[in-house]
Amino acid sequence: MSGGEFNKELLERTLKQVKAEKDKPLEETTWWQQRWASGLKNTGRKVTAMFSDARSYWAPVNLPASREMEVEVMEVDCGTAFCVAGHAALFAGDTFVRPVGITFTRGETSFVMTHEGEIMGISERAQGLFGITDSEAQRLFDGSNSWHKVKRVARDICEKRGERLSLG
Repeated sequence: MSGGEFNKELLERTLKQVKAEKDKPLEETTWWQQRWASGLKNTGRKVTAMFSDARSYWAPVNLPASREMEVEVMEVDCGTAFCVAGHAALFAGDTFVRPVGITFTRGETSFVMTHEGEIMGISERAQGLFGITDSEAQRLFDGSNSWHKVKRVARDICEKRGERLSLG
């Protein structure tokens, strides 16, 4: 997947949030790079929506052939944490959802529903929102990344486009 138009502003906004959260204890921070979205609250509401044509590495193998999927709507609650990609989806106003029938740890998901009602993986959605390539997304969203590695990768992404990353 090729990224769309590069969105430096969203990348900087996301990294500023991560920077503000990086030194807080896990139970108080909104940044947890090892999880797409964690600590979400299940609303008990289910909807049916279309799943994107994603071919990303995160996609479960048991997705329905029809591309139509029933999902549980999740909501951000006190104690919710996100990786870099999850923060981008949050800032875009996406709804975090969990496909019915796919097992996740309680309160976690790796899927969002866009304003258009399309279900996407958080990494795929964030890649499109940032306008970055597959390899850039894999480097930026790696779950083992420290804050310093996230910042370095983001700087590389910006410099490749002749831009300068500014985190204030």
